[in-house]
Amino acid sequence: MRYIHQIEQTEDAENPTWYTVITGDHDEEYDGTAAEYGRAVLENWVEDASMRGEETPALTDEYGNARLRVLVAFSEDDEAFASPIAVVAVVESSDLSVQTDPELAAVDAAREAALYADLLKRLALGRLGQTLTAARHGGHPATALANRAYPAVSYPVAMRMLPRVPAKVVWSVVRGESPTARIVEPGPAGVDVPDVILEWAAAHGLDESDPDVWLGVTLASDAGKVPGEIAYRDGALSKEDGEAIAAQLNEQH
Repeated sequence: MRYIHQIEQTEDAENPTWYTVITGDHDEEYDGTAAEYGRAVLENWVEDASMRGEETPALTDEYGNARLRVLVAFSEDDEAFASPIAVVAVVESSDLSVQTDPELAAVDAAREAALYADLLKRLALGRLGQTLTAARHGGHPATALANRAYPAVSYPVAMRMLPRVPAKVVWSVVRGESPTARIVEPGPAGVDVPDVILEWAAAHGLDESDPDVWLGVTLASDAGKVPGEIAYRDGALSKEDGEAIAAQLNEQH
């Protein structure tokens, strides 16, 4: 498993307010539980500081309360240390003198496996939501996308993951002027171009080095012949973007 860590310290071990001493600058592969990794990190940090001749804080106060602790999280978790639920294990300096019972260590390992499975599912669902959004903005029908997402998520859940895109549009990559076509450039209309459309347009010649090639958009109801058109594809945008395109079309044509 790959882990990341954060070492924290408190001045008042009886009523601790923890502040960060150091956050690991890279993830590490460790063959063991998160608690075992945290214990190793804290032991190594104290030992290294001592070898460098640095003054290290006492591990505990006079009552045995911890003054240092290590938070451990999975390296894949973008929310590590930002939320308590992202912390897989907390190892306090008072734990260093205590050996973990093998049966309890087995429980820790099983718990971490379940947490890791939950994390992977959350990341996968996030990726699914991103790709569904991109595909919807690319003009693919919502019902077809929801069916395609099954059985990873149910049809109703997939439909809720999809963005609301009631305005059907047509995107065109065009070379040269096309004054007679009912088509506008998205920038002047105040319309953000989805990444999937930018990638498609680039594959068809849209490039800053060639100013004669430009990207246009129009409402599906206004689509027609576009002189100089290199390629076109259907798309879908929000109601507000559709209204902005309509206003720009009426202004220019």
